[in-house]
Amino acid sequence: MWQAIDNGIAGTDGERIKARHHDRRVYETSHFPSTRELDRFYEVVLPKVQALGGYGDKADSSWYKFDRSADIRVATTDRGIDTAPVPLSERSSLVRALEEVTQRRVYVPWESKEKAKEALGL
Repeated sequence: MWQAIDNGIAGTDGERIKARHHDRRVYETSHFPSTRELDRFYEVVLPKVQALGGYGDKADSSWYKFDRSADIRVATTDRGIDTAPVPLSERSSLVRALEEVTQRRVYVPWESKEKAKEALGL
């Protein structure tokens, strides 16, 4: 990818990256936003920057994947006898307590960064 950017064949996006004029993050919620925080994001924050070319992004990663079909299975024993492996989330209260990250972010074109911060009161 970097070779394509250096050779000038990555187009305008490649030039923006090379010049460090890529889109910039101007706002983000907490990692685990409340309903109130998400409402503010969609009803107040995002509309203020969309006219400047801003857009929202969702971070939905987690240290532990919550897909039941991909759950890590662990061996267990019952009175010294091996039993069938069970999902880690069934054996670990710590894993059960983990929440999926649902953070939201707002990005704007490099040229609009200061205007967006001003519109958001940052």
